[in-house]
Amino acid sequence: MIADLLAKDDDAEIVRALFAASFEIARRAKSDILEVIGFPSEIRKVLTESKPYVRRLPAYPFYYRTGDPVLQQSLAEPAAWYACAYDGDRTLMP
Repeated sequence: MIADLLAKDDDAEIVRALFAASFEIARRAKSDILEVIGFPSEIRKVLTESKPYVRRLPAYPFYYRTGDPVLQQSLAEPAAWYACAYDGDRTLMP
């Protein structure tokens, strides 16, 4: 599972390199699946270049609360979030 991934400015070359390394580690471990859940559209776009098998699963939403109206407005935009498995309980699941 790729549970977290950050690349400065979502640099596609860095994302490709990290994904290739992750794939190689999974292959050496004889894993049948390398799972990626979440991430912003720019990261997902790079990962889909390898034509992965994609399945749509129900997902729990991320909830947040703030008393700051300016922050509330900023967080209302999907692009403001860089959600991944570490942002919830997904890494604790088998």
